[in-house]
Amino acid sequence: MYHYKMVEIPANVIAKFGRGGNQIGPYLEKLANEWSELGWEFSRLDFFTIYENAGCGCLGFFLTLLGQPTTREIRIGVITFRAPKAAPSTELPSAPT
Repeated sequence: MYHYKMVEIPANVIAKFGRGGNQIGPYLEKLANEWSELGWEFSRLDFFTIYENAGCGCLGFFLTLLGQPTTREIRIGVITFRAPKAAPSTELPSAPT
């Protein structure tokens, strides 16, 4: 059994490093090593796409009139770390006195 910790990769990091080589590798390595020092083991890396509405209803209406998209796509990265749960104690609690 494990405890899990999800750490979001900021969208600006994905945009900055995700397009052109292996620059994101050192960033992820540093992050994994920092969590490892705290006792967490790297488990997986996932990306999700979230669609966000562009502004209030008025803005969406004008964007539609102009033929522009009314939502924007945001890519989110999530790194999952895990750590073993402590073994259950075999001691019984003492009776109240």
